[in-house]
Amino acid sequence: MQMFGGGSPLIIFNPAIFKAKYVEFPIPKPGDPPPFLVELTFPSNPALTGQPISLLRNGEVIGKAIAGDGSVKVAATFNDGAPAPGELEIAIDAEGAKPIRIPVSGGTTPPPPPADLVVSGLTAFTVTVTNQGAGPAIASKAAITDSFPTTLTVDVPALAAGASATVQYDCSKLLRQRFATADSTGLVAESNEANNTLMTPNTLYNCNTG
Repeated sequence: MQMFGGGSPLIIFNPAIFKAKYVEFPIPKPGDPPPFLVELTFPSNPALTGQPISLLRNGEVIGKAIAGDGSVKVAATFNDGAPAPGELEIAIDAEGAKPIRIPVSGGTTPPPPPADLVVSGLTAFTVTVTNQGAGPAIASKAAITDSFPTTLTVDVPALAAGASATVQYDCSKLLRQRFATADSTGLVAESNEANNTLMTPNTLYNCNTG
């Protein structure tokens, strides 16, 4: 590295004055990698203005830019998914200064695995919904439909993976032949959208005996 003044001491920047933040933009179309940039801000300093700034992911350079007066934005795009927290850092190799690395705050955490809601039980008065998926499910609706068909809709609370909820409904408002559907309004993103309905064609539900 070239030295100022033929042997002047290196400039040493305090890493605490730099703030590097990850900013992600909407994906242009499904399946595309997310475009993003990292914004680096710092107090105005002539020793930094015009100097090269590199963006690293797990130690490899994925973007470069030239520092302005107090800030710089380094853009990049991934082909293998968005970065996880801790994968990005900024490298500052200003002339006449000691190189430093600045961690980037933010990043994307992989989404949780999807839920999978099924009707695991149906009686004359209750419907039981189970989340058999690997991820949590938000609050949803379940529908009980008779052969007329008349449909009753009930509220199902949010369910953790593996959890179940049993909800009551008014038996007297339905005919004796029924089936039930979990997530009847499609509120929950599921790993399997085809297994929400429990058919019980050979069962007659009696409001007097359950």
